Amino acid sequence: MPSFRSARVARHSPQQMFDLVADTDKYPEFLPFCASMKTRPRGQDAEGNAIVLAEMEIGYKAIRERFVTRNTLDRKALRITVEYVDGPFSRLRNIWQFVAVPEGLLVELGSLYAGETRRLVITFDVPAIAGLGLAEIASLEFSYVALPALEQHTVTVPLHVNVVPGDQAAGRIPDPSVRTEVGFQGAQRAKREASAAMSAGDSRSADRSLRRAQQLLSEACAAAPAPMAAELAEDLAVVARLQQEMDSGQLARAAKFSSADAAAKSRTRGRDRRSA
Repeated sequence: MPSFRSARVARHSPQQMFDLVADTDKYPEFLPFCASMKTRPRGQDAEGNAIVLAEMEIGYKAIRERFVTRNTLDRKALRITVEYVDGPFSRLRNIWQFVAVPEGLLVELGSLYAGETRRLVITFDVPAIAGLGLAEIASLEFSYVALPALEQHTVTVPLHVNVVPGDQAAGRIPDPSVRTEVGFQGAQRAKREASAAMSAGDSRSADRSLRRAQQLLSEACAAAPAPMAAELAEDLAVVARLQQEMDSGQLARAAKFSSADAAAKSRTRGRDRRSA
């Protein structure tokens, strides 16, 4: 059976994320293309975990599809198991597992392809360092499984900063590609915040978030390398469209489009699949 695995780090506790995913009745408020959701309790399993039967309708323009899943909510283990019951698929099984990561940050990039490059931006708050020269502030551990042998490899890379006197630091120029990427991802975060505000009917907060996204993109576009400037300009047009839809009162439509657009650009950002 084909499978896909993905991990994300959220600024919420595992318990909060469990509650968010378990509350399927609210999916139409924020999940892109979710037209409706019906849930029916189905008692408990042998271990006392609640079981819910969920029927979701997915809609895009004139296309409508529905499918039913049996969701087992294991609150003690912070795990939600989704099993396929009825609908257009042949098989479907999904497991949500929420795990706290102490003293670190977990990011799973998903599948990589031959010849593909990815960009990953990690920001750090670096405290004052007394001495000059190189100082290690973190280590990055990359683990991957190589095909076709299915061999797991782990590479650890120390991360250093070069501490220099203030007069030397003042004359240094930030890497334009890195600054552009930070601005782009900040704009995607602002678009997700705007989507949440629009779903809640808070047009004022949504307007602030969209203006923040526009500001970040405009600042990044001014100093962006040529290959990246076109993508920023395209995203500025998306923000303008969202603003127009919100101003015309189409909050629900704008909310779903904003959430879907930001999620897609965050997931696929940096991918470059070269032809063989």
